Amino acid sequence: MAGAGGSDQAPVLREQAPDPGQEQAQAWAEADARVQERMQVRYELPPDPDVHRTHRTQRAIAGGALLLGGLATVWSLGVGTTGLFIPPLLALVVPVVVREAVRFRRICLGLALLLLPVGVVLYLLGAFLLIPSAVLLLLARGADPRRSPAGARVRAGFAGLIGLLMAVVYVYAIVAVASRG
Repeated sequence: MAGAGGSDQAPVLREQAPDPGQEQAQAWAEADARVQERMQVRYELPPDPDVHRTHRTQRAIAGGALLLGGLATVWSLGVGTTGLFIPPLLALVVPVVVREAVRFRRICLGLALLLLPVGVVLYLLGAFLLIPSAVLLLLARGADPRRSPAGARVRAGFAGLIGLLMAVVYVYAIVAVASRG
C-alpha cells in the first residue's frame, strides 16, 4: 500500500557536507604536528660507549706534556730552581689520569692558561720551559679523532714535532748543566 508520497521507498541518505570549520581545524592540527616533528631535536646515543672517554691520542699528547715537564724539572735540579717546577709537574699528571672527555678538555685548558703566564712572568727563573707543556696541553684538548679525524692527526703531528724538538733541547740543556758542575 504504497501511497502517493512513496513512503515504502527506502529513505535516501544524503551525504552531509563536512563542516568547513572542522576541516580547517584538522588541517591546522596536522600542520602543527608536522612543524613540531621538524622542530624536535633528536638526540641519538652514540654507538660507541667510549665516546665520553678521553681518546688515547689525547692522553698520549698529555703524557708528552708531562714528559717535557719532567725534563724541565730534571734541568732545574742542576740550576737550583727545583721548587718552582715541582707543583707544575704534579699538576701535569692530572690530565694523564683523567678519563672523562669533558673534564679532560677543561683541565687541559685551565692548566695551559695557568702555565703560559707563569712561564712568561717567571722567565728569568727558567719557567719558560713550561710553555711547550702548555702548548701540548692545548693541542691535546682538541686531538680527539672521533670528533675530527683530520684535525686530530694535524694536532698530534704538531704535538709530536714540538715534543721531539723540545725533548732534544731539554736533554742537551741537562747534559750541559751536568757537565758544567
